[in-house]
Amino acid sequence: MKPIHKKNLNKVFSGITGLKTICLVGLLFISCSHFPQIANIFDFSNPVILEVIPMDRAVNVLTNIHPYVVFSEPMDKQSLINGISLIQNQSAVPITFDGTDSEITIIPVKPLQIGIKYTLTFNEGLKDLQGNAFISEEAYSFTTGVEHTNFSVKSRYPAEYYFGTANMRPVISVVFSAKINTELNLQKYFSILPDTPGMVTSDGVSLKFTPFTALVPSSEYTVTISSGLYGENNARLENDFSFSFFTGFAGSAPVLLGITSADRLLLPSQNRYLTNYSHELPMMTNLFFDFSMPMYKDGLSEKITLTPRPAGYFQWVNDTRLAFIPSAPLTWNTWYSIRLGPDIAGTNLIITGTENYFYYFTGSVFDAPFTITYASNDTVYQFSESVITTIPVSGNVIIFKIGLETTQALNMPSLYSSCALSFLSGNNKTLTGIIHDISALSGVITISSASIGVTNNYRLRILGGASGLKTLDGRTLNRDYEYIIRAE
Repeated sequence: MKPIHKKNLNKVFSGITGLKTICLVGLLFISCSHFPQIANIFDFSNPVILEVIPMDRAVNVLTNIHPYVVFSEPMDKQSLINGISLIQNQSAVPITFDGTDSEITIIPVKPLQIGIKYTLTFNEGLKDLQGNAFISEEAYSFTTGVEHTNFSVKSRYPAEYYFGTANMRPVISVVFSAKINTELNLQKYFSILPDTPGMVTSDGVSLKFTPFTALVPSSEYTVTISSGLYGENNARLENDFSFSFFTGFAGSAPVLLGITSADRLLLPSQNRYLTNYSHELPMMTNLFFDFSMPMYKDGLSEKITLTPRPAGYFQWVNDTRLAFIPSAPLTWNTWYSIRLGPDIAGTNLIITGTENYFYYFTGSVFDAPFTITYASNDTVYQFSESVITTIPVSGNVIIFKIGLETTQALNMPSLYSSCALSFLSGNNKTLTGIIHDISALSGVITISSASIGVTNNYRLRILGGASGLKTLDGRTLNRDYEYIIRAE
């Protein structure tokens, strides 16, 4: 009998067992699909490197670099000790390891030196969880050139308690202190809970997440940027950065109804060059901010900014009214801006992301022209400093009611010393004061004269400035005013 050739013998064996082989392969496929642990038993593939940071031949790498490697499959962590090394001038640099089974961070025990070439080597000692070895040694070199710098988060959007129904698909962004390495898979460094489908992009200095669908109303979301994200010169985010925000209910956002001072409505006043003194900011009186709904009080006072910043404090009067109580007068003759927002919320977390600026002036409380009413016939005279105004006299007494452009209470001692009504002689010199009585109420000064003669000239003077007419809160008239009156 002729011997059977091995090749032929294989054919015979294959023919006899072919059907059984097909059945066995099919059984294994079904088992592996439903039981991954079975698939692991039959994993004969060798692990390979998918990504290394810093890249091969990188320069100007930071001295606090933590190299990072991604393998094609989970690795045996014991094999990392002998399978990965960091070499400087043919000497091993002490390192430790961190990370998941397939994503490994290599941590030098001490910061690296500046201007030195380092080499990362991966040898055949590396094994996956099934014992499959790394096929052949690979090496990646880089050169340090920059001292350790912080790579951290500078700002983020949205702020806590940010938005309501007006923007339920916000672009969430996190801005960093240095440029981001955009060659990374940025999606894996960004997470949001509850899980929300969306796209992660970068403009070079920030990560941006755009949700594909609207966020859920009345919900808290938490965003996390994972440590390990690399920036310019391979600077690394050392720790996870997380922040939370809330979405609002359906409904209207809160509205600032008014800013009130001394029972006078200041709002609106968004014109920096406003000259209407009805919107003047008092120098020593409480400011009240009135909202359209009960407000979320935590941190709201920090979202109202007065510039220049006066001494004082905020205090809630009730759920819809916030007061600013100054502890010292505001600066005279100064523009103040009041910034409200952004990101203020009602107690139901209906939130507005807009911000508003209001401008108010602390200057003279009142200004020319005065409105002077002659009491005997209630006639209103517009007095001019350059023209003699003639008024009729009844009973040899002049009674003036001087309406000032302020409703503030006047300082009475300053009133007595700053107002004068005097007779003028032919040579235009003041002879003697002829005020018989003087009083003030709600910004109206009433002056009555002593007995006077008709067809004579009189001078009405009101002094301004530091030694002139003042209000109780310390504001002064901006200058002296003088009027010549002829009594007939």
